[in-house]
Amino acid sequence: MSQTTGEPSPTEQPPPQPDWREAEQAAQAERAQHRRLPVILQIGVGVVTTALVTAGLHALFDARSDDTRHPVPPLAAPSTAGMGAPGTPAPSATAEKPSLEHPFAGSKAADYADGIAGITVAEAKDVQGYSADQVRQVTGLTTLLLAAGNLDLATLRGETPTAFLTIVDHPGSDERKKIEAAIAGSGAGHDATTWVTRFDPAEVEVVGPAVKVKGALDYHVDEHGYLVVNGTVDFVYALTPAGGKGGRVDRSLVRRTIEVSYATTGALPTPEGKLWLQRSEVDVFNTSCGKHDGFVHPAMTNPDRPRLTGPTLDPYTSPSPTAGAAPDDSDCHPSGQV
Repeated sequence: MSQTTGEPSPTEQPPPQPDWREAEQAAQAERAQHRRLPVILQIGVGVVTTALVTAGLHALFDARSDDTRHPVPPLAAPSTAGMGAPGTPAPSATAEKPSLEHPFAGSKAADYADGIAGITVAEAKDVQGYSADQVRQVTGLTTLLLAAGNLDLATLRGETPTAFLTIVDHPGSDERKKIEAAIAGSGAGHDATTWVTRFDPAEVEVVGPAVKVKGALDYHVDEHGYLVVNGTVDFVYALTPAGGKGGRVDRSLVRRTIEVSYATTGALPTPEGKLWLQRSEVDVFNTSCGKHDGFVHPAMTNPDRPRLTGPTLDPYTSPSPTAGAAPDDSDCHPSGQV
């Protein structure tokens, strides 16, 4: 599935830029007031925090009292317990069956990092028209966008991806309207999973607390003078039937390729805390193809379906989504060995 939008038109006069230090001071004050799980992005050599993130989006990853079994995926650096040295399979990656206690057993994703710590971001440097601080803010917000659409517990269990919609609510784009329309009444070519990962809560639950993540973001300035951030990230979910039925655990992999832009010049300069989402493409491994209802449907949700035939794909060696791919079932892989 893919979604591509146009580009804003450039003009001559850049608007004044927000002061990063003031934003950081406001963010620190907000964190001290709420004492909730901080939205802190461990990316590259620094920690990126903005006033908008803490003031407007801190509730995105706020663990709730009724979510003790499947708490929110961690946002800080992950625990290294049970993870081998780089390049060495973790103990749970051996040929054993997954369980509620070891949901990634037997998976290549077992040695992936937890949550957004698995997203590598290119080091922020001064580039044409943008300071290193501005680059850091935009790449940090892009990481948050990915987290809001693929790690937020409320989004994963099928609720409205409020924080994701907030970030893409650019005045020059109709992307938010498209996503809201897809959630309200999905159909072929208008599936909400093009943008965000959602599971039907009546069918499955995410086995917490970890979602395994691996991917990278890079950036450049395009010919129009826009700062563009792009990359591909894999999100691997461990799932069990809703209500704890049978204790079975299976996994699905969602691979997202995105491209966002941020403009300090042009007819529609990017407001603080917003991103122009120009490209959103997805490949899903282990889902029921043919359904376009806005949810990922792991195989366990339909145990009576006919046995799959044909080649079985290894999602970890499969290519990234094809640029400009048509929104059909070519990006759906029911037989992926996740």
